[in-house]
Amino acid sequence: MNTKIKTSLILALGVVFMSSCAKDKEDPTITITSPENHSEHHEGSDVAIKAIFEDDKELASYKIEVGDESGEHIHEFHFFDEKTDLEGEKFEYSNTLTFPDSLTLNAYYLHFEVKDAEGKTATSKVMLHKH
Repeated sequence: MNTKIKTSLILALGVVFMSSCAKDKEDPTITITSPENHSEHHEGSDVAIKAIFEDDKELASYKIEVGDESGEHIHEFHFFDEKTDLEGEKFEYSNTLTFPDSLTLNAYYLHFEVKDAEGKTATSKVMLHKH
């Protein structure tokens, strides 16, 4: 076989091998450090939200909101935060929500959704109780 053909073949195989190694193989992860699951909160109190979002290649976006267990929005407890232009492999999230006065339910859920640049999604939630 011609040396130029061998060299071209080796280079082509190298490119294929390198591109397959660069693929995003893992889903993003969500580590919620605050609030704790099943934590109790008084109406009118502030609740610290802290979480770490990570991916093996590149993060893309997050969405955080309060809803019922299935994720449906609850109008009496409005909290929504979204960012669609994340960059890098790690993002440390920090925010505060205020537990509203006059809530009718005893439990609410704080839902987290994180997407990476490949479109892979991770979700997590914590249950918040009215004290």
